Order: sequence, then C-alpha cells, then structure tokens
Amino acid sequence: MSFEIGANWSNFSRRTGNVVGPLLMYEVLTAFFLEGAFIGILLFGENAGGPLPGPIGLSSLWLARLPALQAIKE
Repeated sequence: MSFEIGANWSNFSRRTGNVVGPLLMYEVLTAFFLEGAFIGILLFGENAGGPLPGPIGLSSLWLARLPALQAIKE
C-alpha cells in the first residue's frame, strides 16, 4: 500500500509523508507481529501440552487467516 500511495498519489505523499509514513509503518509492523503470533500459536501450541482446545485453535486460525485474505483482496 505504501508503494501505491507513493506512485499514484505522489503530490499527496510528498505533502503528508511525515505523517502518513509512520502510520503505515506502525500498521505494517502491528499486522506482521499479530499474524506471526497467531501462526506461532497454531504451529507450536500443540507442542506445549497436547492439542489446542477447539475454540483457541479455531480462533487463532481465523485471526491469522483473515488479514491475509484481506491483503489478497486489495
């Protein structure tokens, strides 16, 4: 998305880059770490003491999958 803003809205990004840039960085880092945490729960949660209970495993699956599906739509 940051590339699209720089390429398509160059005047906008030139004028508001000091504000929009850090906001995009925080959004990307937050999404990366949250998705990584939920995928970690899915992959390594079973090694912690047996299979994950149904609601925890299912919720971490959907919380890791929904942002990825949203990124594909864009």
